[in-house]
Amino acid sequence: MLLMEPPFVPKVEAISPTPCDEELPSKLSKEELLQSMEKVDREIAKVESQINNLKKKQHELEENATRPADPEKSPSPEPIPHETKHQSVVQIIYAENRRKAEEAHNMLAHLGPKIEFPMYNQPSDSAQYQENIRTNLEMRKKLILFFKRRNHARKLRERFLCERYDQLYEAWEKRMERIENTAKRRAKDAKIREFYEKQFPEIRKQREQQERFTSRAGGRSNWGNIARSDAELAEIVDGLSEQEANERHVRSLAVIPPMLYDAQQKRIKFINNNGKLN
Repeated sequence: MLLMEPPFVPKVEAISPTPCDEELPSKLSKEELLQSMEKVDREIAKVESQINNLKKKQHELEENATRPADPEKSPSPEPIPHETKHQSVVQIIYAENRRKAEEAHNMLAHLGPKIEFPMYNQPSDSAQYQENIRTNLEMRKKLILFFKRRNHARKLRERFLCERYDQLYEAWEKRMERIENTAKRRAKDAKIREFYEKQFPEIRKQREQQERFTSRAGGRSNWGNIARSDAELAEIVDGLSEQEANERHVRSLAVIPPMLYDAQQKRIKFINNNGKLN
């Protein structure tokens, strides 16, 4: 009969816990405690700040309640309505400008009769504009007649001055011709001319050419009889053209003297003190 041997059970020693496993629960508990303490400190500081703000507000309200009311102080601006949140910046500015303009008009409302705004939509709607049109219609005929008379008088005066200028100029020419045609004056001019022609022969040549051209030209109706050839006729035409061109050039350089002022224009004066202050 076989005997059953008991099963083999090895002997194992119990493993002691490691130092890390023992310290882990304590570390976790300390971190949790520190976080809890910080959270509590933050809440305490927040509550204290709220209490301080409430105390300040309470103090301000008590001072405002004890302070006497100031009648000259303008009322606080009204809060912006909720609808402005949906408006653009331009619309908000327009609304604020309208509100301020209305407040400014209300400040002066007690100084005169009430004026409904706007007074007119177009300038032509105003009473003063219509009054100006009516006055213009009444004064228009008188003004036109006045300007016509003044222009007519000015033209008469200018024509009289021109005629008087022509008369004086003609008298001056006759007097100068009488003075220059005297024997003494002609002898003096001839002596001076001879002196300058000796110094500048081209002047003598130009004078002789001018005298010859004048004697040949005479009148325009006799050109065909005077000119003995086509070359002389062409010379006469060229000389006359040059003479006319020279005359036009001289006339263009001439300065027309201005008209004399009348009594009304002479009364207008400009006093310049060169920035001097009395």
